[in-house]
Amino acid sequence: MRGDLIALARRHGDRRPDPARVPALAPVAAAALRLLAALAAGDALAPDDARLLVHALGDRDDEVRDAAEDGLRELGAAVAGELVEAAAYGRRAGRDRALALLRDLPVTDAALDRMIAAELELLDRTLARLVELERLGAPLVTRRAEERIREIGFTLLLLLAARHRGAALPACARLWQHAVDGGARARALEILDAALPRAVATRVVGALDEGPRDERSAAAAARLDDAPPARDAAIRAELAAGDRLGRALLVHALGAAGRAAYRDAIAEAARAAARDLSPLALLRRITDPEDDEAEDDVPTQVETLLLLGNLPLLSQLTTRQLAELAERVRWVDADAGDVVVAAGELVDALIVVASGALRVDDPAAPRSLGAGAALDELAVVAPQPAPAAVVADQPSRLLRLDRLDFEELVDDVPGLGAAVCRALGARARR
Repeated sequence: MRGDLIALARRHGDRRPDPARVPALAPVAAAALRLLAALAAGDALAPDDARLLVHALGDRDDEVRDAAEDGLRELGAAVAGELVEAAAYGRRAGRDRALALLRDLPVTDAALDRMIAAELELLDRTLARLVELERLGAPLVTRRAEERIREIGFTLLLLLAARHRGAALPACARLWQHAVDGGARARALEILDAALPRAVATRVVGALDEGPRDERSAAAAARLDDAPPARDAAIRAELAAGDRLGRALLVHALGAAGRAAYRDAIAEAARAAARDLSPLALLRRITDPEDDEAEDDVPTQVETLLLLGNLPLLSQLTTRQLAELAERVRWVDADAGDVVVAAGELVDALIVVASGALRVDDPAAPRSLGAGAALDELAVVAPQPAPAAVVADQPSRLLRLDRLDFEELVDDVPGLGAAVCRALGARARR
């Protein structure tokens, strides 16, 4: 009976975008969220249920937001991790509420100490395998690992700010989150070193201090009373880690032979991810038409991310931000001779050649665009009419990111707009 009620609450409380279903009306969703929180209180909370409640903090309806907030308060420390992630990297609508809830949650100092210790261990384990991941020769895998280390560091700083009250630590967390280079992060660590008790500061600064990767990995392994993991152990540990984006990048980087060699670890990671999903979410994933074999020729999210990451306009984005863009991309196939953009047509999208070639029929400046080239990078921020027709020279596959989707993400995804501005600023200086 209880299981049936939880499944019912999940179904009606979930208003996350899904083209396969119509979301419940606000009063129904609010009641369902309150029921879900009440049933989960005092019991093991499924991670997907926690994410559902935290996502509802950004719902467009006050009644749903209030129900989610009440439910999260009732669950207390059990949802602190999800709230920290939402406050740091969630969509704008729910970030402020998540942060306010974090400040008000009745979490004891002992519970905060346990969470801080867990983040420090996670940080050291991620650092310990960093060198072996770098040796794979896949830059995005290393880049994501470094970003993950900084994300764990930010979570750690938020927890420390909650544990050791004062104005300096929240300022330190903000400086760390918005730092664009190692120098800014070093200044954040100076604030941290002065604001924390000596023993705590030594431990935390030692874990977050940047330097040569081999030295950082060795120091992290020493803090874990272990040796740095060998390549095989590092790969298996990364596949088993909870970072889905990092795992996807690693699986892609391994190639067909590597995926065959680590088939057992990849399968276990998939099973673990499935265990974290609610039964309803798992059913949706299994029956999602996007997973059908008929769609195997559609580029994966990782391949889309790689293509976007090579564009100068998006060069300053994190892998997490690139993944958000990749989810909004549409793919367009063009046969040889097809007009992709007519002369005078407003170009208000980022159009990138994934394969094939386009021809710009401009008598004054004819040009050809091959794989990886963008028609007009700036069209996604400053649309303008095409000066000439753009025609497919051969069968081509094109990536298209519409301006409206891009602007919505700039408004919604933390740091995305600032990263694009940095890229534009660097271009203006050249």
